[in-house]
Amino acid sequence: MELARELANPVAALICLPLQYKYDENYGLDDGGSVDLLNIQPVIPFDRSDRWNLITRTIIPFKDQQDVPMKGTEEWVPGDITACQYFSPMESTADGSETAVAGALLSVMNTASEYGFGGVIASLPGFLIIADALKAIPGVLVNEAITLNALDGITGSASGGMSIALATMSDTFIAAANRGVAPHRLHVEWRYGYPAA
Repeated sequence: MELARELANPVAALICLPLQYKYDENYGLDDGGSVDLLNIQPVIPFDRSDRWNLITRTIIPFKDQQDVPMKGTEEWVPGDITACQYFSPMESTADGSETAVAGALLSVMNTASEYGFGGVIASLPGFLIIADALKAIPGVLVNEAITLNALDGITGSASGGMSIALATMSDTFIAAANRGVAPHRLHVEWRYGYPAA
């Protein structure tokens, strides 16, 4: 019974090794490619004192691509490793739960207020003038990168600004796709393996 309780507790002093596997198909220029992604996500707690644990969570991705970006290509690559560390009290308390809930609500409220602020900025005439000026940047991929970053900065939020920027510029990006730029090229992460010297 004690083990079941500790397994249900995300900050328990247990080492665990979750594996996440995803398979996607219809990738590449002719939609004939596939991608296998394996995430290895060890969670390891360390006693830092008699009151605190340090919990590490590392995500190590491995990607195997077949026929991406074009038929006849194959690539197996490790991805970007993400390492997170958290301090956690040894004993859970009601105060800790209240603090966690308050922190979660605070982040929701901050995101909502940033998005609301971005909406107000996007409704101003100056925003449309800047957005129209950004449409003149040559090169679809360069235009997309500069435009999204600039409009995110103006609206003051990366997440809220992204949706505002995409809503504002979607006609420009769709028109570019209709002129011969495949829409998936705007969203594909390209990786190249260079031979060792």
